[in-house]
Amino acid sequence: MFSFFKKLFSKSKSQANESDNIDILEAGNNHFNQIDEVSKSTIVDPIDIYKLTDDYLNATGEEREAIIKSFDEESSWHLLLESKTLAVEAVKQNNYELVKKGLILHSIENSRNDWRDNLVRLSLLYNSGKKLNENPNILFEEIASISQKNMKELLLSFIQREEKDKSIDVMGYKEVSSPSFDYISFY
Repeated sequence: MFSFFKKLFSKSKSQANESDNIDILEAGNNHFNQIDEVSKSTIVDPIDIYKLTDDYLNATGEEREAIIKSFDEESSWHLLLESKTLAVEAVKQNNYELVKKGLILHSIENSRNDWRDNLVRLSLLYNSGKKLNENPNILFEEIASISQKNMKELLLSFIQREEKDKSIDVMGYKEVSSPSFDYISFY
């Protein structure tokens, strides 16, 4: 997301002529550089994630494609990390909508990195949905229907797996409840 806006901003700067207020553009570029530095070291702000997932869900196919393209490989990695956070928070808050938001992040990430990284985090979202006494298969199908080919295939193939092959144990995670609910990797 930040790279998308940074590209737009840089384009505006290159099109500016001498009479334009370059100081404002430089200040803006500095702001985006600071945001990029923060995004490299922290998870994206959940409020931004909520807006991003809502915007993506309500977007046209063309708008979704633009959102997907606005993330480079590095920033898309943060989407996967945030999907784990949403899987945890869904259970803590008893909020199935957060599982949906986590799946939408996968749709945006579009299996851009290693699809196995998606698979691991999909198991966390799936497990959270089950813990909330929901049928996550339905939600996986819903998000697959708005996803591009790679992610659509991954989401649909995930729900066709045997239950044991969807488990967090198989993916190298376990649940902990103390001091609060979380998923911990045991690899």
